[in-house]
Amino acid sequence: MLFFTKNFEKSLNQYKKANLIIQNKIDILLGMGSTYFITGKTKEALQTLEKVLGIEPNNIKASSRIERIKLSNLNHERREQ
Repeated sequence: MLFFTKNFEKSLNQYKKANLIIQNKIDILLGMGSTYFITGKTKEALQTLEKVLGIEPNNIKASSRIERIKLSNLNHERREQ
């Protein structure tokens, strides 16, 4: 719920703690990946979402979030040129 209150750093800490208790749970990893991205930690976001695909290769949420991050990075790079 912290994610929806926009307390992203605290939310990320909660996801990390949850992942220590219940490792590799898809919902936790998806939340972590999204929160990493929102907090500007793109590399960590992609790594976490790729981990989801390693566990569940056909996960549509992870695939679409990865594509969204890559598209966002591409748009950011174009604006800097």
